[in-house]
Amino acid sequence: NEEEMSDEELVELPGGVDQLEAIVENINKAEDNSKLVFQNHGKSVFCCSFHPEVEDLVVSGGEDDLAYIWNPSTGEVSKKFDGWKDSINNAIWSRDGQHLALCDMAGTI
Repeated sequence: NEEEMSDEELVELPGGVDQLEAIVENINKAEDNSKLVFQNHGKSVFCCSFHPEVEDLVVSGGEDDLAYIWNPSTGEVSKKFDGWKDSINNAIWSRDGQHLALCDMAGTI
């Protein structure tokens, strides 16, 4: 069931369809210059947070109802958090890095 956009919501490209096709072509040609791709999440990643004190420590959470603490230089996992009821949509370290808060879309913290 598609909703129609109002005239105020539409954006007209000066170059019309040709400009849109060129934009899409450039996106498709974009080079992936990632240094590391973390493959452990089976679905979309919704959040990540770098540790405030330890350079090579990050936490990520996503649609697969999982969160991981891992090394962004090597991809090595140091901790996997499972047992969540829904997607992890927020992950944040305390300022001193001593605590980590995770939150899922079911409201569990």
